[in-house]
Amino acid sequence: MSAIRRIAAGSVVLAVAVAAAVFTLNRTGSDSRRPQCYESMSADPDSVIAACTALLQAGRFQRGEPAVLYFHRAIAHHRKDDLDKALPDYDQAIKLAPDLDVAFANRCEAYRSREKYELALRDCERALQINPRLARAYVNRGLLHHRAGKLDQALADYDRALRIQPDLVPALIKRCGLYHDRGQFELAIADCSLALAVDPTRDEALIGRGVLWLQQHRYDKAIADFSQAIERDPASAQLYELRGRAFSGKDEPRRAIVDFDEALRLGHDDVDMLTERGNALLQLKEFERALADYDAVLARQPRHVAARVGRGRVFLLQEHYERAIAEFDQAIALDPGSATAWRWHAAAQSNLRRIDAAIADLGEAIRRDPTWPILWANRCWQLLQKARLEDALVDCNEALRLEQTTAAYFGARGAVYLKMGKFVAAIADFDSGLKLQPDHAYVLYGRGLARIAKGDTEAGSADLDRARKLDPKVEQMLAGVGLLP
Repeated sequence: MSAIRRIAAGSVVLAVAVAAAVFTLNRTGSDSRRPQCYESMSADPDSVIAACTALLQAGRFQRGEPAVLYFHRAIAHHRKDDLDKALPDYDQAIKLAPDLDVAFANRCEAYRSREKYELALRDCERALQINPRLARAYVNRGLLHHRAGKLDQALADYDRALRIQPDLVPALIKRCGLYHDRGQFELAIADCSLALAVDPTRDEALIGRGVLWLQQHRYDKAIADFSQAIERDPASAQLYELRGRAFSGKDEPRRAIVDFDEALRLGHDDVDMLTERGNALLQLKEFERALADYDAVLARQPRHVAARVGRGRVFLLQEHYERAIAEFDQAIALDPGSATAWRWHAAAQSNLRRIDAAIADLGEAIRRDPTWPILWANRCWQLLQKARLEDALVDCNEALRLEQTTAAYFGARGAVYLKMGKFVAAIADFDSGLKLQPDHAYVLYGRGLARIAKGDTEAGSADLDRARKLDPKVEQMLAGVGLLP
C-alpha cells in the first residue's frame, strides 16, 4: 500500500471529551490518581491504565464516574493497539452510560481496525444520533465510506467534520488522502499543508504531502518534505526510498543511489525500489549494474512493468532501438495505462526517425498523465521536426505552464519561435534556459542561431563555438529539426 493510501486508510481517530451530563468531577478531596486516569490521550498509556484500574478497584465513585473510568482506560488500551482489552472497556462504558457519544465513536474506530465494518458503522451512526456535532465521529464514518469506495459520502463526512471543527487535523489528513484518490492533487496538497500549519509534528501529513509532490513531479518540494521526515525518523527505510525516487526524478542519480542503498541497508528489499535504483544507475550509464537490478526484479516478478521499461531504456541508450521497442511493447501489453512505457516507446521510434509514430505514442502518454511536463515538451520537439509549428508551440507552452525550472523546455520553445522567425521571443526563451543551466549546449546553440538571424553575428558565432565545445554532437542534433547556421 502506498504512503498516501495508508494516510487515506487512516490512523486511530479518537474522541475524548466526555459530556458533562455523564459525569461532573467534584474536585474537593478527589483521589490524586484521577488526573492521571483522565489524561488518556496524552499521558503514558500504561500509567493511565494503572490509575484507572486502581480507581475502579477502590470502588469509591462519584455519580456516573465508573463509565468515565472505563472509557479512559479503553482509550489507553486503544492507543497501545490492544483492542482485546479496549473493546470490553468501551462495552462497559456504554453499558453504564448508554448516551456516551464519544464511547460509541471510539468503539466505531476499534471495530474498523478489526475490519468489523458493519458494527463500526452502527456505532458511528449511534454516536451521531446522540451528538450530531461530534466531529470525530464524522471522520470515522468517513473512513468507513472511503474504504467502501463511497468517495462522495466520505467527502461529505469529512466536510461536515471540518465545518464543525475547521482545525481538526485528522479530518484534514483523511480528506487529503481522499482528494488524492479522486485525482484532485492540488486540493489534497492544500489539506495536508493546512494540517501541517495546525500541527507541524504530524508526520503522516508531511509524508503524504511529499508523496503528492512526487506524483506531481515537483521534486524539490518532495525532497524537502522527505528530508524533514528523515530528520525525525532516520531509521525509516521507506523514507529513504521515497527521497531516492525524488532525487532520481530530479536527475540526481548519485544522491538517489545513496538513498536506495541506505533503504536496503535498513532491510527494505523491495522490487519497486530495486527498479528505481536500476533507473538511477541507468542515468549514470552503468548499464550492466542497471540490468542486474532489472533482471533481479523480473526474476521475482516477471510482470513488473517498470523493470521491463528499464531494460528497454538500457537498449535505447545502447542504440539497440528495435530491442528497446520489443521491451517497451511487452511493458505496454502488461499495462497499457503506463505513461512511462509510452514515453520511452516514443523515444525509440524517434531515434528510428518514425516521427509520426513518436507523436502518436506521446499522445497516448499525455492522455494517461497530462500533468507530466516532459511529455508535452517531448511532443513539442517531435512536432517541430514535422514543421507543425503552431501545434508545437501549444505543447511547449503547456510544458512551461506545468514547470518553469527545466532549461530544455525553454530551449524547445525557443527553437519553435526561431523556426517561426520570432527571433526576439526565441532569444528570450534561450536566455531563460541558460539562466537555469548555463552550460546547456543545445540551448546555447539555439541562441547563437537566433542572434545570427537577428543580425548579431559576432555574439551568435561565439555561442555556436561554445556549444560545439560543450557537445560536439549538438549541431547534428539540431539539424534534425532544420536548425542550421
